[in-house]
Amino acid sequence: MSLKLIAIFCLKVCKSYRSFYIYYMALLDVLNGNYSLEAFNSKDSIISLLNERIDNAKKHSSWLSFDPINYKKFVLEGDTVTINRIPTMFAPYRGYGTIKIKFRADKNRTLINAIMIPYGNIKEVVFGFCLIFLVLFSVFTWLTTYGSSRYTLIAFAWIGLLGFQFLGITYYKYSLKAYFKKVLEDLSIKEI
Repeated sequence: MSLKLIAIFCLKVCKSYRSFYIYYMALLDVLNGNYSLEAFNSKDSIISLLNERIDNAKKHSSWLSFDPINYKKFVLEGDTVTINRIPTMFAPYRGYGTIKIKFRADKNRTLINAIMIPYGNIKEVVFGFCLIFLVLFSVFTWLTTYGSSRYTLIAFAWIGLLGFQFLGITYYKYSLKAYFKKVLEDLSIKEI
């Protein structure tokens, strides 16, 4: 009898965890930035120019180069470009994340769709650690403090940490968008 109850409890926990994970990932997808535009340049000319710039950057690479656009970090796969941006010692306020650009030909123009993903692939891990820390902090605070100060302390912790994370994501999203616009400008892509 008790094994059956444990099995039912485990199934309910797994279902609730799965639904929590789905909502959690949907929330994180909302925090991504999307940007779309139409360009006069043809898709083939844009991709050939990107190939040329990437090859030149890899041939003439140096760790002392301070170009505003680092084509060595571009990965071109078919009609999709992935750009990884990571802050460095010499550029600590650089946007951190991934930009995925997809080119699609349409009659006399090219449709360009870009997705800015702040924190790249580790966004789930960063928010997961924040949530785990906040839950543990809340339990510890609930058990060790008394009175109305516990509610205030827990509320300030949740608002402060999650607010800080949201501001970081917003900053990275807009700095990735600015970098994307610099790339378009460098490739001489004109918006319609």
